[in-house]
Amino acid sequence: MAPNPDRSTLVAPDKGTDSDPHLALPQWAVEGEATKFAAAVGRVHGTRIGKLPTVVDPGSQPPAAHSMAGKQQDQITSYYCGPAAVSEALAHLGISASQSTVATQLRTTGDGTAWSGVNANVSTAKTGYPVPDVLNYHLRNSSLRYYPVGYGSATSTVIANFKTRAVADISAADPVIGDAWETSSSAYHLVGHPRDRTIFHWYTMFGYSSSGSSITYEDSAHSSQVSWGSGVPEYSTLAATKLATINAGRGYVW
Repeated sequence: MAPNPDRSTLVAPDKGTDSDPHLALPQWAVEGEATKFAAAVGRVHGTRIGKLPTVVDPGSQPPAAHSMAGKQQDQITSYYCGPAAVSEALAHLGISASQSTVATQLRTTGDGTAWSGVNANVSTAKTGYPVPDVLNYHLRNSSLRYYPVGYGSATSTVIANFKTRAVADISAADPVIGDAWETSSSAYHLVGHPRDRTIFHWYTMFGYSSSGSSITYEDSAHSSQVSWGSGVPEYSTLAATKLATINAGRGYVW
């Protein structure tokens, strides 16, 4: 399976179909994501899931709003939104890795960076999801782990879970990476993105407000290498409902 393109010269596909295989995660990754999500629910909502305590210390619950300092990077080629988003995320985590270095690790090609179906060029566990694999490679000496969350449409449950995951990660100073799928028929678009074409685009989320109802993100398409980049702000805020819908068909990495 070829990587998902993030360039703007494609014929728009049917938004309701997804040619990406959404590879099944290994069991250890399924269990790891489930454990991380249960902890997020317990922390954000104080709700029992699995073996978590019924309540959490109110003092440990995230604030209603939180934002890290922005780390936006202009992507250095028209198809480097994936490397830029990963490099930005790592910068939030105190790790320096250039877009060029990360692009090699992600196996980014002229068609962009894959959501799934491509093993990352790293020496640690490979799941077929290059973005979380590369993040985890750089975090191999840390307890933090990233996992992909893929879905076909933004149901109310998907949106609620997206908000929970985003609040849990961002309040802990851990950015979240989205993989937008925008077409001419999409209900919502990232700020400044053209509405007359198909765009697959990685971007980094680093802030939230109203307990996750609004999410702030940085956009590497603010770049002279992108034909329409002059109209894209470095930083924008959108409703979580809109971002969850924009990511539908691909997903996000948290």
